[in-house]
Amino acid sequence: MAELWNCTAEEYHADESRESCGRIGVFGDSVPRYHRRFIEKAEEVKGATYDQMLGSCFHLRVLEPDKYVEQVARAPDVLADNNSTVVGKAQWEAWQLLTLKPELFEPNFAVVADELREKKKTKAGKAAWEAAEELHAGKTIITETELAEVREHLPVNAETAKYLLTQEEEHLLAAMQVGISENPEAVGWLTKPGRNEQGVIWEDQNTGIACRMLADRLLEEGTVIGLKSSKTYNPEAFARDAVNFGWHVEAAWYRRGASALFGQQVRFIFVVVAKTPTYEAICYELDDEAMELGDAIIAGRLSHLRDCRDTDRWVSDWWGKTVKLSLPGYAFRKGLAG
Repeated sequence: MAELWNCTAEEYHADESRESCGRIGVFGDSVPRYHRRFIEKAEEVKGATYDQMLGSCFHLRVLEPDKYVEQVARAPDVLADNNSTVVGKAQWEAWQLLTLKPELFEPNFAVVADELREKKKTKAGKAAWEAAEELHAGKTIITETELAEVREHLPVNAETAKYLLTQEEEHLLAAMQVGISENPEAVGWLTKPGRNEQGVIWEDQNTGIACRMLADRLLEEGTVIGLKSSKTYNPEAFARDAVNFGWHVEAAWYRRGASALFGQQVRFIFVVVAKTPTYEAICYELDDEAMELGDAIIAGRLSHLRDCRDTDRWVSDWWGKTVKLSLPGYAFRKGLAG
């Protein structure tokens, strides 16, 4: 049983009633951590890394350009380039808060009269400044004029912005998008009839566990498209990254959801764009052996999760054992090569 789920990204990530590829990944790494984070809710989820933030912006630019305009704010060069001074740093931080989280400005900043900084070099002025620092301990001090300059540079989409990009970062994303446009195979996959950011929900047949996915693009004929940006994008390097980052498991997860929806086995295609010159785009499809391995990993994790739920015993497979390890194959190839 599967169906389309027309949800926003926020609604998707807020759902705790269904398993996702990310949650299953945490479970595979550590069952106790999964329990602590998702069952006990005792572990705070870390914010996105810089690469994840940039990847989110790239997805918006390519797949949801209207939302890109709405959610991505361009950082003013005059503030971004001048954040090495005390005043410049305060203005830069104030701009970021007022753009993304204005409710946090007042708890973190104290606005004072201009003359307080202007007279700071005098003995009396220094004492007044130190008194202000003591009065507003824990807050960053900014003058009225400095704050006014910050407000002059607030973006028109400040009320809806979720991400900040510098001019250099915007140029990078634009170059990557051009890389896609220059590859007819990539253009073909991204323009065939289908829907971007499409949710699907289904129930795993073997365990009865409710599952969900949010496909970058789901074609009308069933193929799932995954958009990736990577520093390594040639075939050998991408295959290595697929193992290291679990992309074969991700591909198998999304293929499971789409196959359940369409009632037949579907395909998963990676459209990969380099984050470095020449920003080349390449399309990949993992072979049957790789997809079968990913599917077997998912099946094993779901089965283990079912057992944990039924017994309320949250331990990893290797708990209470001495585990003998084998090195991965490439370690031996590297050793033989000297």
